[in-house]
Parts: sequence; structure tokens; C-alpha cells
Amino acid sequence: MNSASPICAVDVPHRQISVLSTQGVAERDRFAFWGDMICAQYVQLQSERPRQQCFGELRSLQRGSLDLSRVRSNVPLVRRTKKEISRTGGEFVFVHLCNAASAVVRQHGRETALRPGDVTIYESGSPYNLQFDDLCDTRVMRVPRDKLALLVPDLSARTAVAIPSQLPEIRLYRQLLWQVWGEGEALAPSAIAGVSDALTSCIAAALSTVTPTPSTSLSRLDAYHVAKAMAYIHANLRDSSLEIDRIAHATGVSTRHLARLFSQQPRSVMRTVWHLRLEACKRELSSRSLPEKAITDIAFAWGFSNAGHFSTKFREAYGLAPRDWASAHRDLVCAAPSLLRKSSEPAPRMNSMPVSSEH
Repeated sequence: MNSASPICAVDVPHRQISVLSTQGVAERDRFAFWGDMICAQYVQLQSERPRQQCFGELRSLQRGSLDLSRVRSNVPLVRRTKKEISRTGGEFVFVHLCNAASAVVRQHGRETALRPGDVTIYESGSPYNLQFDDLCDTRVMRVPRDKLALLVPDLSARTAVAIPSQLPEIRLYRQLLWQVWGEGEALAPSAIAGVSDALTSCIAAALSTVTPTPSTSLSRLDAYHVAKAMAYIHANLRDSSLEIDRIAHATGVSTRHLARLFSQQPRSVMRTVWHLRLEACKRELSSRSLPEKAITDIAFAWGFSNAGHFSTKFREAYGLAPRDWASAHRDLVCAAPSLLRKSSEPAPRMNSMPVSSEH
């Protein structure tokens, strides 16, 4: 291996970010070196060798409960199998933000394609694949699984599902993440846990919008019909006249067959429709403060036709009346920037922050 050290600490003003790069490694050793370093940073993984000379760069920020990294590499595929799982202890969830290009994530029988700005999660305790069409460029937050599971029920049923970049919770997560990486002043030690919790809470809120989908043994044709039905539901969610007969016709199957397919999903066809409508209303109520008339308008815009029925169903689903939900989440959004302002109080300058090969 090249005598030049591939590990260094980049001195961002008042902060240290550890950097790993293949740049200082002999060409013949780069792929092996990169595989070893990725395993040391995350968990044991297998990598597919790129056709061209291997390139990789890993920037990490690890302080207390805050565990962030940015990965850039031309390795086209990484996978975690049962063999790698058996070698390592501790379970984590990786929050994967697609920074550029695109990626495909597979876990628990599900597959999702990510576009720049999209987010998904995958857990270290089960096999997964990450495939990249171009240069991999991702931001990753590692969270202990137990911590996120306390906030998100059915966590395993929400992995490998794309959470779109336009979602308010993802916009807030991205804003906080960018500020944590880009702030010129160090995070105060007393604020690290609060900032880490704020990032985790944003992801938990975003995951609450994901319909839990257990691993499925549906045939490819049945899975196609379920996906087609879901696409039609999403496209027509605002239409108050949307019914199962219409969904079945658009899917190209009988009403009875569609009901059978959804019997293997977390909710029936129409319960899925109403759940998604409630989730859409919740997202809008979480993003701003609204007068009563506007709350009713949101409900009607998403297919509800009775304000009292909407309020009852919303309270049953989320434990709060729509107006109370809006008020509580407006306060949370307003409070988030103060965590970062608090974190920018002067802190002792750190001399170094080397990357460790141990966990």
C-alpha cells in the first residue's frame, strides 16, 4: 500500500471532519482498501469491483450520538448477506439520502428506486443490496435500531421504500442535515444529543407517512397489479368518488381479485385510500398554521366530504384534533432552528478526529 496516509482530518473552521480516500493508495490496492474502510465505518459488506479504477471518498462526522457521513464512490453494488450479519453485533438503521445520480435499494423483498433528494432506510440486521447506476454520492446517518424503533412501529415494514424529497419532513431533515455539515462553528457538546434527536425525529415523522409493507410472497404478476392499483390510487387520491370498482377496472382485474390481493397487504383497498388521504392532510397540517376554514378546505381537497367525519377519523388515527396537530407541529418546526443556534455556541477546538477501524 502506498506510504501516503489515506486517512486525514480536514480542518473545517472550529470543527474536525474525518476523511478517507483511495487517492493516496496504490492502484492495485484501492478496491481492497475501500472495502475494508467501508466495513470499518458501517458494517460488514460485500462490494462489486468497478470496471474502471476504483475510486472512493468518505467524509464522516462522529460525535457522541451524532453519526453522519458522505460517501462518493464508483463501486456499482454493495450487499450485506447473512454471512456478513453473522460476523457483526449491534443493529443499526441507515438513513440514506440520495445526493446525486440515482440508486436502487433492496431489502425484505422490496425494491425502490431513489432519485436525487429522496430518502430511504435499511437495517443492518437483515440482508440488503445497494445498486448505483453512476457515481455513488449519498449522505448517510447511522442510528441505533432500538432508538428509531421506539418512534416508528413496524420499522422493518418501512425499509426500502422511497420517501420523496418534496415531503415537508424530508425538507426539514435535509435543511438540518445541511446546517450540521456546513456550520462554521462547532456543535457545543451539550447540544449534540439534541441535534441528533432532532434529525432522528424528522426521519421518524417522514416514516410515519409510509404505509407498512410486510415482506410479501406475491407472484410477480400479483405484485405488478398491487403496484398498478397503488399508482392509480395515488394519482386519484383527491377524487372523492374514487371507489374500489374504478380502481379494479383501471388495474385490469376484477373487484374480487383486487380485494384478495389487498388482503395480503396491511390494509384493504378502501382503507388504504382513506389512510393515504389522512396522511396527505396530516402533511399539509404539519407544514403551516391554518385557520379553521383552511383546515376544512384541505380535508375537502383530499377527498373528504364531511368536516366532522374528517375530524373524527383524524383524531382516531393520530390522537389529536386536526387544529391541535397543526399547532403542535408548527411549534416543533419553529423550535428546530433554535437547536442549531444553541449548538453554534463556542466550544473547545478539537485537535483531531481520526477515523477508527473499531466500533
